Amino acid sequence: MKKIIASLAVAFLMTAGLVAGTSTTASAGPYSGTITTIPQVQAPVVRPGQRGRIRLEVQSEAGNAPVRGPVLITISKRPSGVARTVKRFYNGNPRNYRLPKLAPGRYTLVVTYVGYPRSVYKPSTQVRNLFVQR
Repeated sequence: MKKIIASLAVAFLMTAGLVAGTSTTASAGPYSGTITTIPQVQAPVVRPGQRGRIRLEVQSEAGNAPVRGPVLITISKRPSGVARTVKRFYNGNPRNYRLPKLAPGRYTLVVTYVGYPRSVYKPSTQVRNLFVQR
């Protein structure tokens, strides 16, 4: 009975405009690691002797606030498993990153949004295949 009376009192105060509940899009998830992120990577075929480029965009599933933070880009050659990892900063806008020169063959490209400690955004990973022509 006490809960019903308390909820009616709160509903009355909010309806009368005496108490308001507002928040910004950045505070949509008040606890760390609560908003899901989605890294989107475009990795076209790389021509021989040229450095590859990838286009990266990290989006959040909730809110319009830009996602910012460190991103790990790992390129591993199949089937040998030799890998290179580079840490870059993602500033919230779609961005192109240049890859090092790679030998011809098939590679696995793993992009991981790491984020900051105590950030509201969850870390996330996307895996793509990358092909360097002969």
